[in-house]
Amino acid sequence: MRPIPARLTPRSSREVLVTRSHNPRWRRARGLAALAVPLALAAGVLPASGTALAQPTAPATTPNPAAATTSAGTTGSADQHHTVQTLSLPGLHDDSYSVTLLTGDQVRLTAAGDGHYSVVATPATGHDTVTVNATAGPDGVTTLQATPSAAQFLIASGQVDKALFDIQYLAAHGYTDNTGKAIPVTVQYTDHPNADTMTRRAGSLPASTVAATNTQTGTTDLRVDPRHFAGFWAALTGATAGTGSRSGLADGIAHIWLTGHRTSDRPAARPDTDDGQPTYPVTVTLTLEPGALDSQVAFCNGFLSTMCVTTAEITAVGGDNSGHVYAANLSCVDQDPCTTLRARFDVPTGSYSAEATPFFWIDAHNQLTWVLAPQVEVNGPTKVALDLSRLQHVDITTPEPTEAFNGIVQWQRTLPDGTSLTSLGFSAYGFHNIWTMPTERPVTLGAFHFSTAWVLGKPPVTAHVNGPKGFDLHPIYPFYNTARNDVVRFSGRQRLQVVDAGYGHPEDFAAIDARGKLAIIRVGDDGTGWCNRASLGKISTAQLDNAIKAGAAGVLIDPRTPNKFPDGWCALPIYYQLDRIETPPDMPFVAINPSEAIRLENLLQQHDVRVTVTDSGVSPYTYNLKFYEEGDLPGSLHYDVDNDQLTAVDSRLHADAPTAGPGQSISVWRPDEILTGGVPNELAWPARRTEYYGPASPDLVYLRDWTPPVIRSLEVFDQRGASRTEDLNARPVSPAPFVADLDVLAAQQPGKFGATFCAMCRQGNALLPIINLGQGSRPTSDARSLDPAATHLYLGDEEIPATTVAGSTAYVLPPERHTYRVVTDYDDAGFGHTYADWTFTSAAPGHDQTPPGTFCSGVADDPCRAEPVVFLNYDLGVDLNNQLAAPSVGQFTVTVSHQAADAPAIRDLKVWTSIDDGQHWSPALVLPRGRGEHGARDFSVITAVPPLNQTTGTLSIKAQATDTDGNSITQTLTQAVGLTQGTEWGWPGHRVWQ
Repeated sequence: MRPIPARLTPRSSREVLVTRSHNPRWRRARGLAALAVPLALAAGVLPASGTALAQPTAPATTPNPAAATTSAGTTGSADQHHTVQTLSLPGLHDDSYSVTLLTGDQVRLTAAGDGHYSVVATPATGHDTVTVNATAGPDGVTTLQATPSAAQFLIASGQVDKALFDIQYLAAHGYTDNTGKAIPVTVQYTDHPNADTMTRRAGSLPASTVAATNTQTGTTDLRVDPRHFAGFWAALTGATAGTGSRSGLADGIAHIWLTGHRTSDRPAARPDTDDGQPTYPVTVTLTLEPGALDSQVAFCNGFLSTMCVTTAEITAVGGDNSGHVYAANLSCVDQDPCTTLRARFDVPTGSYSAEATPFFWIDAHNQLTWVLAPQVEVNGPTKVALDLSRLQHVDITTPEPTEAFNGIVQWQRTLPDGTSLTSLGFSAYGFHNIWTMPTERPVTLGAFHFSTAWVLGKPPVTAHVNGPKGFDLHPIYPFYNTARNDVVRFSGRQRLQVVDAGYGHPEDFAAIDARGKLAIIRVGDDGTGWCNRASLGKISTAQLDNAIKAGAAGVLIDPRTPNKFPDGWCALPIYYQLDRIETPPDMPFVAINPSEAIRLENLLQQHDVRVTVTDSGVSPYTYNLKFYEEGDLPGSLHYDVDNDQLTAVDSRLHADAPTAGPGQSISVWRPDEILTGGVPNELAWPARRTEYYGPASPDLVYLRDWTPPVIRSLEVFDQRGASRTEDLNARPVSPAPFVADLDVLAAQQPGKFGATFCAMCRQGNALLPIINLGQGSRPTSDARSLDPAATHLYLGDEEIPATTVAGSTAYVLPPERHTYRVVTDYDDAGFGHTYADWTFTSAAPGHDQTPPGTFCSGVADDPCRAEPVVFLNYDLGVDLNNQLAAPSVGQFTVTVSHQAADAPAIRDLKVWTSIDDGQHWSPALVLPRGRGEHGARDFSVITAVPPLNQTTGTLSIKAQATDTDGNSITQTLTQAVGLTQGTEWGWPGHRVWQ
């Protein structure tokens, strides 16, 4: 093949970057190619070019995979088409968005086809919750609004405009994490200062620049650097960064809003239909008596209270006013402590849903509640009394010991006119104590369902006080995190003597011998640690540094504080006093409950105390669970899960080098859900663990999303008690076909989850050079358009140039049947080089034969068909580091297949391997193993690898395969996988790969 010069190709507004030969860039196929598939691999296998991918836009009108596919996966009518959508919110078209809010909390959107997408919110350090509310109509979600707990009181008091956290607006206007675009905010001052004073005051707010001032309105327009939102928010609220919510802005600041996007300036989502109608008072009352549910009294927004909440809402769920939301602030009816909160609404006759989300405290742990009265009839003065002593705790029992790593709460109310209202509650680690109140009667107007989703795993740390009066402690780290270095953990199992180090001052440690011992330290208001009433507490770095200097083996935090109210304490967990956690002091610490601290310190006054602390390391298993309640909320929310209800997946997470990142999120859809919440879980690659999914159901679709590397899959777990294995991000990577997961397509959700692009398919006379990337033991689908600069199509000796059809790269072919040859080569993610040479026959399709779960991106009215192009997928059985041992002898699997299930049968395969980057090739023994699904055929390949010092450190593979009609592929993967030093004893027969 002649050399292809590297060059840059201009991009249209509908294209993304392209892979080049030797300077590779892929053109990623537009739309949701990476989603409706068993696996979808993106950044983990991108050819390295040093250039970021542009975001894909929605494809043109394409065949509806669900309309053309029955539950059995057979092809139906070719006349049914639809537009494959990504995010249906106005102005949003990309398949994912990540938005960091001004509070530092992060919200991520991930599309899953036809207006479905997952929302994942991650509270910033020191913040407890983020709530996301959405409305949706027949065309998908129309509004998406976040409410961070750090701004909850400020929004309720009118100081912070809630549109500051309008996710749809921020994403549509480019205020996303990948752009780094400064966010415009307007600050209004209380005293209308002059321009110089406003500029000086604005200059005191970090990470911002002044864009304009207006002395008449007393406002300053700022541009805030998204890299330092936490510092800006801390200065804006006059608080230390990460201290949670406050009741007021910093001195001199009256209001803040998003410049050009203020709630008062926005048109109402629905016209106000109250004018001229009689209205009636509706009073909503929340009550929690002291001691009920073992709760504690604490300060909330300046006064003692048994619970903490700012607002209540009622929503019209029927009639002309359907969908209208009324909000009112709750006021305290009694004092010292406040046990009753009340809000009043004036609304016309109709049916309403009432909602409030208070929280309370048990032994210093925040208890989050979702209090709903989903159907209240108003035809006169109405009282809604919500007694929180009736709350029920969400309780889950699993076969293995578990702790909640993460969890979300979701409810959806679908109105008779089809409008859906959805609320999603996301919590920080340690805040997953979820309660809700049983409903008095089922919903009869529209539909209502309530759900909780969880990631549970082995408790990261346990502790036991030794001795005849011993008892268990319930320690908690500041974060659950296996992917980053912001948690210093205990090492294995240690039996340590406990010493009382007071507040952790140098003089406290000077009075004791803490060497090799567990120092118990109190978090106080004396300038060491910090605690804002009952919000999250912080231990100072000085306290930890003092423990290090004293030679302590670890620190045990007593969360009690000498605050100005009885039994003061900091809510758990306790975290570091750092604005940005980068390198924490090298001292492991955990916090315990106040009741346990009292009991432990009483023992210390009597005799020596030893505590066994056990860190379990990264959990070897997780339970990914979702539970639904339909129509009402029952009197008990206890879920007892056993292995017979679950599907077990043995996941092997491969990586060329250790990788840490945001991790994994799991999102689950029912048939009537458009929006759902994703439950995140921290991960570090490489790793191996068992994941349990369930309760298994044929009508639930799971979006499994890993970052980085970017891998996504849509799957159905409907086999109870079943188990399987999977390899993610395993090398080598090669062009592969997409095979639809028919369980997803048949999951009683037809048309809701979009397809991927058909690989090397022909639509009319246009051949679409799109491939999917396959990796490891399971094929993936990350649709990529072959770069025309590195790809050549021949009819005989004549090269057919690439052109554009319906916005997509294509090759226009004559309608008659001919034999064609396609040649391409490209670099693979900075690791190796791929060369492929295909020969196949093609003619214009007479009728549509689009493979199930795929679509063609050419002219929508032309029939589509997968061409008989032969693909190869390799399962080499690499280790978690994507390497093979040298020396070794063993076998691996090559799967030969087509995109279309009715293509000619696969006939044969030949394989060669090279240990010197393709300079010399040795034939391998190839043995057929029978046929797989969709006409695929597996072959066992047996070869040998010499000692590492006789190689260049990699294994290369060359393969040739043909089918019974003569269609063929010749493919070379140079540096397909790396080699690592093995044991030479017994060479050449000492080790078998598989």
